[in-house]
Amino acid sequence: MSQLFRRFISLPIQSIRSFHSFDEVTPAKYISTRLQNGIGSRYVCQLQRLTIQMSQLFRRFISLPIQSIRSFHSFDEVTPAKYISTRLQNGIGSRYVCQLQRLTIQVCKEFRTSFGTREWIANELTEFARQHPYVVIYVQPRRHRPPNVIGEYLSGDRQWIPLSNCDRSHVNWWIHSLLTQQGDPQWRLLKQMHTDSPSIQGTWTPFTNKPIDRTLRIYPDKDLTDIEYPQMTATQQIKELFEQEKLNKTT
Repeated sequence: MSQLFRRFISLPIQSIRSFHSFDEVTPAKYISTRLQNGIGSRYVCQLQRLTIQMSQLFRRFISLPIQSIRSFHSFDEVTPAKYISTRLQNGIGSRYVCQLQRLTIQVCKEFRTSFGTREWIANELTEFARQHPYVVIYVQPRRHRPPNVIGEYLSGDRQWIPLSNCDRSHVNWWIHSLLTQQGDPQWRLLKQMHTDSPSIQGTWTPFTNKPIDRTLRIYPDKDLTDIEYPQMTATQQIKELFEQEKLNKTT
């Protein structure tokens, strides 16, 4: 957007003159009788000329070709989309290969915002390197600069995460988050299924289309565990006949 505004702001005077001729500017003079326009005579609209000039100006901007827009923005930088790749099955039926290959921790030895990062380096860096020998770890001191962690992956992608004012637990969480990723968070994952009429009620759950009072019950509930039969079963019919025979004998 900054390039777009810079392009319009830096339009030369010649392009402005193509919209409006400075030779046609109304010269300065005293108030004329046009203030009495419509008083005792027919009213003549003075905005007609201004309307024509404004329409010519907007027509010039609206008719900009697509090539000029592409010069401001590269459409190749739009976030791409893809399906889930097989790297999510890494380690299933084969040896696990960690996608994170290099971890660079940038920290200041004196700055206050690097306190949590320095504490993590002093207490947990050695154990982390022992548990993950396949990850190369670099500690890069930077004087009076905010702390960062940069992860580099097998795919060539890099992730940069700021660690300013993060405590030890948050730093540990972010580093393990980089460890479990594959380096392409900019991809939009596409679903394997498609429907022309998506459901408005969301994903199906066992409580879909069920009474709301079931959420307030205490489980296991005898009323819900009993099987509901649409018709009387053979066992129930035999029991009913047996009860009727007992009543007949007593009477």
